[in-house]
Amino acid sequence: MTAESVKGIPFAEEIERSGIFDRATDRFPNSLVVHGVPPHEDRGGIRYFLPHFLYSIPHRAISDLLHHRLAIIVLSNPGKLVDALEAVGLEVSNRSGVPDLEPGSIVANHRFEDASGGTWHVELHNLNWHIFELIYEFKSIQHLVAVALSTCDVAQKGFAELHGIQLLNGPPNDSKMLSTPK
Repeated sequence: MTAESVKGIPFAEEIERSGIFDRATDRFPNSLVVHGVPPHEDRGGIRYFLPHFLYSIPHRAISDLLHHRLAIIVLSNPGKLVDALEAVGLEVSNRSGVPDLEPGSIVANHRFEDASGGTWHVELHNLNWHIFELIYEFKSIQHLVAVALSTCDVAQKGFAELHGIQLLNGPPNDSKMLSTPK
């Protein structure tokens, strides 16, 4: 690909029209993160994600990826991922202060109560690995939400069993999610 071959293609306009910046809230900043698929070896992606030669794409495309004749670019907006997590009742913070997808940039919390009035919380770190799974394996945002909710559920039930307490409220659930963002 050369600069001449893409001249005249309105990339910025196409990206805006895609809806990637349409958000439910603006509490977490909009940003655009560009990913090359398959992941670069220095990110550890080769070890943690589905190898690109197992993608559900034509064999010719796999061969072109292997010989660097094909590039797949995925654009993501971390703010849309945060919106999806918040839509199901999780509280999300950006501990790193940078709206990217590096460790600590997205931390989700779920608070729950026990029968005696005590408040507890589950804190989910390293969601970036599950987000990269979405990107490098072409999964939907609902997958990230399902992983976060099931992690909260297991942690909450385990905590209750370990400490012998009765819980008042269950884990959040995805029925709170009104739309299905991608």
